[in-house]
Amino acid sequence: LTLTPDGTWVLMVIASASDVLAGLKQISQIGVTTGQPGDVFVNFGRQREEDDFDVVAFDAAGEFFAAADESGQVAIFRFRPPKHPIGDRLRQAVIEQPRGLGIKPLALAFDPRRQWLAGVRENELIVWDLQSFGYPRQIVAKISDDTGLTASLAFHPDGNLLAAGTIDGWQIWDIKGKKLAAYGE
Repeated sequence: LTLTPDGTWVLMVIASASDVLAGLKQISQIGVTTGQPGDVFVNFGRQREEDDFDVVAFDAAGEFFAAADESGQVAIFRFRPPKHPIGDRLRQAVIEQPRGLGIKPLALAFDPRRQWLAGVRENELIVWDLQSFGYPRQIVAKISDDTGLTASLAFHPDGNLLAAGTIDGWQIWDIKGKKLAAYGE
């Protein structure tokens, strides 16, 4: 569950546990003040072992959101609030292919200018360059000795620094320089 930056829409992730709809997972838009449904992205490719979309994050403008599922796939969606209850379908752009089940995403964050998307899976930080063809990886780094204990990611307003909070402490990454700038416990 997450709110748009302007607070008018809620995105809710729903997965089916029934045998009839075992492959269903969806992200639904709900109007905060009206309770009216908006667009729905539905994916029938869910595997029974998946926990579906574990992490959802909006960009600062509320135009896009990213969702990561347990398989390690990260997808970017265009968010367009509908003019009526059922609007155009969301468009999906996948930027990571699944690496196998069990790679649990823990955090996602867009930088304010939408140049970078950062994500953490297990104890690995990945920063993708969203302005380059194919979304190449800018940074791939181990950020903790303990798997699965990263709590948060946050970009500096200029988008050049990324803070990561882990069970081991905190880190500041220089994104353009592709290096760890500071850390502490």
